[in-house]
Amino acid sequence: MLDHIPGTVGLRSLEGEYQVLGAGCAEWHQMAKEEMIGKRVDEIWGHEQAQAIMDRDQETASTGVPATVESLHTFPNGVERMIRVLRFPVRNADGSLRGIGFMASDISAERRAEDQWRQAQKMEAVGQLTGGVAHDFNNLLGVIIGNLDFLEEQLRDNEEQHSLVTAATNAALHGASLNRQLLAFSRKQALEPKEIDLNTQIPGMVEMLRRSLPATISVTEVQAPYLWHCIADASQVETALLNMALNARDAMPEGGVLTIDTANSRVGSDTTCLGEDLTPGDYVVLSVSDTGTGMSADALKHAFEPFFTTKPVGQGSGLGLSMIYGFAKQSGGHVTIKSEDGRGTTVRLFLPRHARIEDPITSAHVAVDLAPQTGFTNSTLATG
Repeated sequence: MLDHIPGTVGLRSLEGEYQVLGAGCAEWHQMAKEEMIGKRVDEIWGHEQAQAIMDRDQETASTGVPATVESLHTFPNGVERMIRVLRFPVRNADGSLRGIGFMASDISAERRAEDQWRQAQKMEAVGQLTGGVAHDFNNLLGVIIGNLDFLEEQLRDNEEQHSLVTAATNAALHGASLNRQLLAFSRKQALEPKEIDLNTQIPGMVEMLRRSLPATISVTEVQAPYLWHCIADASQVETALLNMALNARDAMPEGGVLTIDTANSRVGSDTTCLGEDLTPGDYVVLSVSDTGTGMSADALKHAFEPFFTTKPVGQGSGLGLSMIYGFAKQSGGHVTIKSEDGRGTTVRLFLPRHARIEDPITSAHVAVDLAPQTGFTNSTLATG
């Protein structure tokens, strides 16, 4: 029974010696139970973790009450797992304390799913609030711009006052542009979805980027063969690509490599790394990667929130990624970011596949590896 219980289960003496173990310990420790039995905690774990384990064992021994603790453990092979451990006193027939029993289970996937659910709930709430504000703001801007247009006509002969009205009109139009991005985030913009072949549409944008970006940035395009057609608003796809490319440019002030690639992706029902609200099915993926400064783990948590930006004041509105997020969701797709400090960033836009019976594609051409990536090299990205 012990050998068939998932996770690690066993008994330690009050001195921290492993006395009984189930076979499940081998997966976590890369060590058979026969090798671990007879060894002390400090012979298996690092000093800090061994001390924490012994302290909790002593606490259970002194109180005599079972206790459950959740904590992040780094195992001897370097793998980090979020572990839930139930400790309980084990007594001999005469009632004397023999040692501390424990049952440990890996809850890392459970925690990731909970974090994704909380993030999705937060983004949904922020989107509803943003949509309401943007709708009212849009009505106000309509009145402001209409009256400014009227004043501009009336003051054409007064150069000084006409220039003031023109400045006010430009500011209002800029506000309208920001408002469109807010509506995109809240998924309330007007879209015109149609069938798109990204391998045909993207090259023109790539050439424009090569001419526009600094000479220190090399732009590389990787087209997947047998690419499916997707269904989306073509103009919004171009806007999303432009926003991703500009973010990549800002992350490479000293220059670097910007890679734009396409891929097919088949998302199964057991895929959790993309988010709980992505419907299983076939998607076309547009990815933009850079070799820039990357993002911290804390910045990644807020990357899609409106007005969040890591750029200096006045150098970004914080709406670029928010707009992409809203567009992806409104189109029935998704967007992900993989990044590490100093190792670059990859933004992947998932767009639903267009139903085409004549698509010349077999399962051999489908990219299905959706696991989180580290080390954002071009060869990694090209696989989709």
